Amino acid sequence: MMMRWFLCALWLACAGCPAKDATPGPAPIPTTSAAGAATAEKTAAAPVEAAPAPEPLLAPALAERLPVNGLMLAMFADGLSIFRLDRTGLHLLRRGPDPGQMIWADSRTLIALHGGTFEHRDVTIRTYVDAGEPTTQEIANQGGPGPDLPVPGAALIHGRDGEVWLKRCMDTDIERVDENNIVLCERTVYRRVHPPSTDLDTTTPPAAPAEKPAARVEQPEGIKLKRKTVTLRNEAHRTDKHEVFTCTSPSGTAQVPALAEPAFDVYKARSVRWLRQSPPIYMVTGSTRSLIGEKGTREDIFVGCDPAGVAGYVDLGDGIWAWLEEIEVQRPDGAYASPRGIWHVHVDETEIARVPGLWLITP
Repeated sequence: MMMRWFLCALWLACAGCPAKDATPGPAPIPTTSAAGAATAEKTAAAPVEAAPAPEPLLAPALAERLPVNGLMLAMFADGLSIFRLDRTGLHLLRRGPDPGQMIWADSRTLIALHGGTFEHRDVTIRTYVDAGEPTTQEIANQGGPGPDLPVPGAALIHGRDGEVWLKRCMDTDIERVDENNIVLCERTVYRRVHPPSTDLDTTTPPAAPAEKPAARVEQPEGIKLKRKTVTLRNEAHRTDKHEVFTCTSPSGTAQVPALAEPAFDVYKARSVRWLRQSPPIYMVTGSTRSLIGEKGTREDIFVGCDPAGVAGYVDLGDGIWAWLEEIEVQRPDGAYASPRGIWHVHVDETEIARVPGLWLITP
């Protein structure tokens, strides 16, 4: 149960995706520290390594597409890493200790959460402005669940006008569960951490930020999706009917998503949302029901009719976007370690950078 809750708490769920054999990527990306050694992390974080001055990354026509001050990117990659992608290249600005969560308050300010877990109950908030030396807030966590209870811990949430709030569960026992027997929180408290507040915790949640409607992308020409029913054997040695899509394009035909056999969940594709026209990228959302009756939602992202899909996608604006390649890492004893990732950054259909890490956080 604890593992299921932990997985549900992750921001994005990743599925494996092979490297694409399209346009070859750029040469290895140099990393520099714009702030220099004086601003390197002084805690347990590894120092930023010196590197030669970066070579021009983009052709002039593509370079003009990047903002003058560049794009700030934060990454979970063996700790916290903050990068700037600008017209001269990709720059590693800072490394820091591994947070449990981080979100951008604005295009310059990154808020990182440490603690608030079963093992480390007290909370530390680190605030990085322009990837500089962080300021810290220490918050004692006297309440909350015991060490053996799968009760939700601490999390950062957005408020209005760039505010960031700390949300904590103060339940000391399991009091409420949902239809899937996932433990929910009965007593939640909130505290503003950006801008910092000296107010005590409140049980009133902050006002939610205004919703930004997702840009509507029309289905591109030359690619079609048609519903299809497939029958697969399940782990109980019976058969179930699943609803998927057949994708047809000039490059071929494939089933999306590709479902493995034996199947533990019964899958029904519900909707398609187009994310880009060129290349054609779309998200398929479906519902799942396990053999023991647990219900869930599954989201898969595909590029064209490639059934492998990609493990993640983010739109960085003005034709700049990135997709995640997830890489399984096998240890010498044959067991699999935590996966690694590489984010491939594109301008339109041209790859311009590769950023190492699995979870990319953008302003």
